Amino acid sequence: MSDIVWKLSSQNYEVYTEVEFVHGGRADIFVVDKNGDGLIIEVLHTESEERYEEKLKLYPFQVIKVYTKDFDINTWDM
Repeated sequence: MSDIVWKLSSQNYEVYTEVEFVHGGRADIFVVDKNGDGLIIEVLHTESEERYEEKLKLYPFQVIKVYTKDFDINTWDM
């Protein structure tokens, strides 16, 4: 997660971690681009697909999921 935060911050995105939303849900990473558009990044390590799908019901923004298995920050891009 820290690699993703570092990379996006260095690309001039506003980046927040463990963001809790008003109507429930907590995102691993919340990103705001230069246009003010928000995006959620969920980093999945041991979490099941079922738990991930449940989270999606609470999120008010588009979600990108990132699996930690075989993750490479050098090739990852939003």
